Amino acid sequence: MDNTVHIPYNLCANTESSDRYYADLEAWAPGVLEKLHTEMGGIAEAFRKYQTRVSDDPADTIPEYLLEALLAGSFWNIYGGYAQAASDTLLDVMQQLAKLRKSEGLTAKTADAARGVLELTLMENPKDQHQFLLPGTAGLARLIRWMEASGEFDREAYRLRQWLNFFSEQEDTYAFVSLIVMRNTARWFSKSAARAMGKYTPGIESFNEHFRKNHSLREDAIAVLRDESEYHLGMFGSWVINEAMRENFLKTPAKMLLIPACLRAHFTECKASKTSRGEVCNGCTENCQVNRLTREGKKYGFGVLMLGHRSDLSAWAPAPGKDQQTGIVGVACLTTLISGGYELKRLGIAAQCIPLDHSGCTHWTSTTQVTSVNMGELYYRLGVTRNRNEQPL
Repeated sequence: MDNTVHIPYNLCANTESSDRYYADLEAWAPGVLEKLHTEMGGIAEAFRKYQTRVSDDPADTIPEYLLEALLAGSFWNIYGGYAQAASDTLLDVMQQLAKLRKSEGLTAKTADAARGVLELTLMENPKDQHQFLLPGTAGLARLIRWMEASGEFDREAYRLRQWLNFFSEQEDTYAFVSLIVMRNTARWFSKSAARAMGKYTPGIESFNEHFRKNHSLREDAIAVLRDESEYHLGMFGSWVINEAMRENFLKTPAKMLLIPACLRAHFTECKASKTSRGEVCNGCTENCQVNRLTREGKKYGFGVLMLGHRSDLSAWAPAPGKDQQTGIVGVACLTTLISGGYELKRLGIAAQCIPLDHSGCTHWTSTTQVTSVNMGELYYRLGVTRNRNEQPL
């Protein structure tokens, strides 16, 4: 029996903290953004003008649109072959199962069991990976449909549907060329990210191999089996989203830290109280990170709640016509940061996001591991300090 703990990423690398990761991210990300401007700036600007014309919502920043264009190219490169190979019948079935999955009780469990059988055998069969999905509006529509059917990329698919609407207004040649540019830029990103940030993702190959061998029928297979570049997209994407939302976040009068349960010291003996918005720590264990964060929140003026996987974030949305009163800092695994950021953005919630130093819940490990978060980054994101290296007073 393999008792090795397989962890796909570790922001601490071979050091005691993730401080070096944040320094490397700040050194790398601006150069990536500059490259994206060079390669796709014209496309992003055209899309921004389109969004300004057709949407009542305030236009996003150009860096945010460049991130979306990078996501489109990356998802095309990673999942386009699967989308091309999947039959319409399979996509219909998976979309229905994805809807049932959102219900409760036996129906959701049955849907998950069926998804577990279908996902890796049909939705993500390795022999289909290199099939060719022709760039264009029809190809983009099929990719989006596959993303929605997977049940794991709803929020990203929602953003890409806006791009599909945009390309549908353009000449076929424009869409074809633009999508090729997006794909080529995504290939460049994948190589650049591996060189600059690969030291933080050394375990992905062994993790994926172990998962396929031991957990191939799990319903969360597509959510967990990610390409290395998707982890790096989480790094870069969270940086872009944080920069774009920073000013509005700091303006909010109250701050709330939303954290996953894998930060707590004990999983079966935790005494946290359940509320309608999440779990509140009751301080049962002195050295528990959630206990420490709760104490720090009382000291520096922010709240702390533990949330389950895919929790409803709409409770934090501002009332219609009202300003956002509570800024949210969300902590999550690297591969879910962009999705969570998009959900908060859709709800009109001013937010910041922080990656866990490494994954640790049962989605990623057979035995749950206690995770951690960088305190300097957390204080900075919450506005307690002006930079990551400053100690709070």
